[in-house]
Amino acid sequence: MKIKAVSQVVTVVLLIFISIAAIALISAIIIPKMIKQPLMSPEITCKDFKINSILQITKACYNEQTKDLEITLERRDSNPEITKIDFVLQYQENSEKFTCDNNCVNCQILGTGKKKYYFQSDSQPSSVILVINDCDLAPKKIFTC
Repeated sequence: MKIKAVSQVVTVVLLIFISIAAIALISAIIIPKMIKQPLMSPEITCKDFKINSILQITKACYNEQTKDLEITLERRDSNPEITKIDFVLQYQENSEKFTCDNNCVNCQILGTGKKKYYFQSDSQPSSVILVINDCDLAPKKIFTC
């Protein structure tokens, strides 16, 4: 009779330990993923940026008189959050990169609508590539204004 009572106690204690271990495992693995990515806001992939044209260059031209490169962007949707935009200017032999992010004083990440960016450049680049959140979009040919 005493052995039967002890085995029931051991069973209950083991079930409690297994339950605690399961809760710890769930909280260590699943909860941090839910905090990083809200359920109502799915992560946008690089492919989504390219297909949906969330942000694109509508015009890119070089003004020979002022030596300004004028790049006009259009943002079609305020979602997803864009934290960094790189402009990669491609010349015949090399390239130059300008970054626009939250730390930049001279530029800001644009909301929905259009925005124009100006860059000083001694010579006309052949094209510009827009890089959004480390996702390279298609290059845009630069014409003379």
